[in-house]
Amino acid sequence: MPVWHLVLQWQVLSASLTTLALGMLSTSLESVLPAFTKDALGATPSKTGLLFVLNGCVAIVLSIPIGYGVDRLIGRHGEEMRVYIELVGLAFTGGAVLGIGLCKSFSMLFGVETLLAASLLVVSIPVMSSFGDFVNSLGQSSMALCYGIQNSFWALSSTIAPPIATFMYTQIGYRATVSGVLTSICVLCAVFILSETIWKAVQRAARRVKFSTR
Repeated sequence: MPVWHLVLQWQVLSASLTTLALGMLSTSLESVLPAFTKDALGATPSKTGLLFVLNGCVAIVLSIPIGYGVDRLIGRHGEEMRVYIELVGLAFTGGAVLGIGLCKSFSMLFGVETLLAASLLVVSIPVMSSFGDFVNSLGQSSMALCYGIQNSFWALSSTIAPPIATFMYTQIGYRATVSGVLTSICVLCAVFILSETIWKAVQRAARRVKFSTR
């Protein structure tokens, strides 16, 4: 299947845009948190580094159990369950991002960062797996291409988000950047996740109108 045709498939496009939004959220936080912990909390570089160690530890411990749970839930309740899982994880992600923007101590930041790391896994794992599940449903040999598309969107977010986030940090401050702008990215991510569901609802409504006017 050609790359452009695969990207324009609704499931792939939705997952790619969600990956882009999640990547912008993650890399923006990684850019502004070290500056904030130094400027506002007086944390040393080694202490700030614990936040990144924490993210890795949470991923090591929770990635496999969350992936197993996602497979079980989708296998039992159908593909629609993927959207609900992603939205639940996104709700916790948005709350954690808002909390990070309001933190006034390093210990508080450490706790909320733990919640954020776990919440991002609940969103990102079903999003990542949707690429492979969609290709399998088509019976196409495009699995590696799908993961290449996903990686490209994540790389795009890693390229554009950090300079924008650090610029906003210097111009409007930490709280406005994190609690305002980055929390709004969570809302945008929810729109991307729900886009397929909304589009199908619109199509069903259009068919009903069409049949009723005959």
